[in-house]
Formats: sequence, C-alpha cells, structure tokens
Amino acid sequence: HYFKQRFAEVTNPPIDHWRERLVLSLRVLLGARDNLLAERPEAAALVELEGPVLLPGDMAALEQLAGQDDRFKLVRLDAVFPVAGGPGELVRAIVRLQQEAEDAVDRGAALLVLSDRSVDAAHAPIPALMAVGAVHHHLIRAGKRMQASLIVESGEPREVHHIAALLGYGAAAVYPYLALESVAAM
Repeated sequence: HYFKQRFAEVTNPPIDHWRERLVLSLRVLLGARDNLLAERPEAAALVELEGPVLLPGDMAALEQLAGQDDRFKLVRLDAVFPVAGGPGELVRAIVRLQQEAEDAVDRGAALLVLSDRSVDAAHAPIPALMAVGAVHHHLIRAGKRMQASLIVESGEPREVHHIAALLGYGAAAVYPYLALESVAAM
C-alpha cells in the first residue's frame, strides 16, 4: 500500500493511456544482454514478449525453449524460507537466494525464475519485492546483472500495481500463478 500511495503521488495528473501508448510500450525482452557498444548478431538473441505478465502457456513455452536452446537456459530458484528457525531464517534465505542466482548466472543461466511455489507448512515465501530487489542488486554488485533476466513466479501479486512494483524492483516478467489459477477456478 505504501508503494501504491507513492506512485499515486507522482502520477498526478493521471496517465492518459491514449496518448501515452504512442510513446510507451509494454514490450519485454528476455535473455542475456550483450555489450551495448558492440554490434554483434548475438545481441539479438532475446525472447520478445508483448507484455510483462506471463500466462501458463507463456511459462511453458519459456521452459520448452530453455530445453531446446542453450542461450535461454532457465533456472528456477526457491524464494522460500523455513519458518521454524525464527526471524534469522529470512535473512539467511535471502543470502542463499542471492548466491544461487549468481551461481546460476555463472553456469550460463539467462532466465532466472524466482519462485515461491514450494511453499508448504514448513516454508513461507520470501516477499516477492524483497526477493527480486535483493537478487537484482546482488547481481548488479557482482557485475552480472545484464547476463540474465529475472522472472517472478509468485502467488503474491494479485493487482496491477503489485506487478508494476515488481517490474520497478528489477523483474523483467511476472507469472502471477495463484491469481491466474484463482480466476480459472471461477
């Protein structure tokens, strides 16, 4: 709610989507980015999406592509922490997630999926904004941020603003699986 209020304060007057669509795009490019100063064919090896919100078929297509093309290696990272260990477990889980992300990039991953699907009675989700922000900034500090795109696979986002905040914190795309499954069940 804090971020929603802050966003409302900076978008006054409201964004006029009819005029803005002439200069704004929701197009998303996924994959490792090449040096901006080098013009090489490898720089064009990116997956283009019309928008940042992934549907189940989109996620399945990315997983299939990852299995067929090494340039789009996909690694799913568990964005959860054990609830039994107390408050320190969240901090340890974030450090683990950061290191796993860096290790995956070092092994050639171009798509990092931060997923909270493994939530159960013993594991709570790392808040999605916290997870994506922590990994984003860790990869920047390591000098590896442009080598992989971050995809958030979470049950947490359920409003447009939740997705916008995740994109603002470093996600390239969001797969709000629980919201989509809830709508499908209706």
